[in-house]
Amino acid sequence: MTGSGPETNRDGTSAEGDSRSDRPPGDAEEANEERPLTHRAISCTSITIEKMRDRPAAGKFLFNAETIDRLQTYYERVKDLSYRPGATPGIYNAFVYGPGLIVTRSWAKAIPGWSKSIVLGKTIWQ
Repeated sequence: MTGSGPETNRDGTSAEGDSRSDRPPGDAEEANEERPLTHRAISCTSITIEKMRDRPAAGKFLFNAETIDRLQTYYERVKDLSYRPGATPGIYNAFVYGPGLIVTRSWAKAIPGWSKSIVLGKTIWQ
């Protein structure tokens, strides 16, 4: 239906999201005193953040085991998608493979290209 009011998802939740919080569009899970928040699925995905019950992470919200097991699959699905407007392409690689706080960027740029090759998840010079 068009023109009949705010757009809604199949479950009746607002397609525009909750303007009172940072909840994503379509996320109908609402915590309250009777039903405390124990997990949150990211809209339109199988990615789930869950409140841990066991120590040492008890009470913390972390990605659940199923999400961790499927990370490679999730990455393969999205790696070739274009970035959203305002995103910073390559920021993850710049952070992970960059010089960090101890080594200056000018020094890192001056080292030979072969030493920037990635082996076992790190650049050779690291």
